[in-house]
Amino acid sequence: MGHVVNNWWQPDWERLGEINPAVNDRSNWDKFFYPEIAAASDDAIGRAALAKGPCTTETMVAYQEAAGGAWRGVGDLWGAFYYTFILIFVRFAFEKYVGGTLGVHFGLSANTRTPPTDNASLEAEYKAKRGKLDNADGAELDRLSTVSKLSVAQVQRWFRRKKHLHTPTKLTKFKESLWRGTFYTLAVVGGFWTLYDEPSLSLNLAEVQDVWERYPYKPVPQKFLDYYFIKCGFYASLMITSIFYDVKRKDFWEMQLHHATTIFLMGFSYTSAACHHGSLVLLLHDFSDVWLEFAKLFNYVNEKTAWKDVFFGIFAFFFLVCRLILYPQLIYTVYNRSNMDFAHRDWWAMDLFTVLITILVVLHCFWFKTVVQICVNAISGGVVSDIREAEDSEEDGAKDTKKAE
Repeated sequence: MGHVVNNWWQPDWERLGEINPAVNDRSNWDKFFYPEIAAASDDAIGRAALAKGPCTTETMVAYQEAAGGAWRGVGDLWGAFYYTFILIFVRFAFEKYVGGTLGVHFGLSANTRTPPTDNASLEAEYKAKRGKLDNADGAELDRLSTVSKLSVAQVQRWFRRKKHLHTPTKLTKFKESLWRGTFYTLAVVGGFWTLYDEPSLSLNLAEVQDVWERYPYKPVPQKFLDYYFIKCGFYASLMITSIFYDVKRKDFWEMQLHHATTIFLMGFSYTSAACHHGSLVLLLHDFSDVWLEFAKLFNYVNEKTAWKDVFFGIFAFFFLVCRLILYPQLIYTVYNRSNMDFAHRDWWAMDLFTVLITILVVLHCFWFKTVVQICVNAISGGVVSDIREAEDSEEDGAKDTKKAE
């Protein structure tokens, strides 16, 4: 029979005592991902861990097994790989059977965009002067009308349809936002469920930093693994679908950088068993995204509704609070706490975390500038709309492709 653990926070130190390597015996992998417990730590379990030797992959896994945790190291991350493709499949099914049905119910046309008629002359002109025909003057339009043997109005319609042929319709955008909004909502619920009994779930920054209490010898329950794998799979699926399927936006490369940075952060924090802190960061990010996606849904259904303004205003507020106030302060307090309580400053992973986290903060500032631009435009009498997207043409999929021009 194995050793008995009286409390969830009391590891089986008798078993861990069988693994007691010297500090110099730690591999570079262990030195990178796991801190060496500081002798000055005021945490009782930290002092007990120090007495049994420095932190290694072997001692971490042994501790999790003894304490009832589910974490087993970097090999667990294969679970995120599986969720990536599961979520892609679920998304396509959701958009087809749920998003499409609801979009049509709310009045969005299911028709595709009307392609222009075949005209070799205009095709050649379009390829040669693609970006210069939007503001063509009267003389240029008359010339194009002559070479194409179409009226000026028909030439303008031809170029308009050509330009917007591959632009996604409102129904396509509606389905994408509905999927993301639904996922973010469920992710927020899942995040609260994962952290509800953790001291880290607090807006009091003096309490939030307790997320590192007893780290790295802190049990990681199965719910943290599930939350991490699903979220990591979601961001990986977005990186794939944004290249081949998603609505293209002006911040495509910034968004790809965000997804890649987030995946790396999740992978490194999971390998370091810092899942409690990582889950709190994920929850802060998701909470503001929910409101943005539903604001876009209202905009696609009815551009004149006031609900889109309400939801966007809520989004702007929570984006500022969660990503530019709480998130940076959380990072500072946690990093400061980690250096004081348990980790030497030569813990390499912490330096990498700092670089990746800084990239996210810079991206947040970049997007908040866009948020401010939208708000200023709305206050000055404009409309609330996603300025990252291409403008919709007047023929937004509303015409049957079988109709003659």
